[in-house]
Amino acid sequence: VADGSVYVSTFEGHIWALSASTGEVLPWSYESEVGFVSSPLVADGMVYVGTFDRFLYAIALGADQPRWQFEGENWFWGTPVVVGNVIYAPCLDGKLYALDAASGKPVWDEAFDAGAAIAASPAVVGDSLVVATKAGEVYFVNAATGNGTRVPNADEAKQATCGAMVVASPCYHQGMVYVRAQNNVLYGIDPVSKKVGFTFSLKME
Repeated sequence: VADGSVYVSTFEGHIWALSASTGEVLPWSYESEVGFVSSPLVADGMVYVGTFDRFLYAIALGADQPRWQFEGENWFWGTPVVVGNVIYAPCLDGKLYALDAASGKPVWDEAFDAGAAIAASPAVVGDSLVVATKAGEVYFVNAATGNGTRVPNADEAKQATCGAMVVASPCYHQGMVYVRAQNNVLYGIDPVSKKVGFTFSLKME
């Protein structure tokens, strides 16, 4: 949702622009020969969205061709986020890419490699991005450098941060990061210590 409009991407290769208040189809839409796998990010008159051919597209509102496209090694499944003039795009190839919003050129010397598929969108926490993977790991990645710090499991005998894969996007609120894993456990992570502060079972007894 941006500026009173809702932008929806489809597996069939369409991006629709609708009025947020009435649902009326707006004049601009976009059609591609390949389908879109991620929900679109709309920022500063641009749409950023992942495709089934492993590209991230940057499309100006009103245009019929991408301004730029960046190829990953797998799908850009999670919705990218923007901080300033940098697009941070999670990919199923296990990497988080930092791309210049205007040109699509990489900002970091190397993409951050989490070692496992990233299906969730990252959360922005100060000067870091919180990245959660399908291996159950959680990282704080420095937005400027791409260097990452892994969050250890509260149980030192266990390897991954969480007890199961993470596909839901982490969120940040009032000094705490919240991550829900596929084992129906909510993890509360302190962004200062970068450690798990609490866990809560979401299972019905």
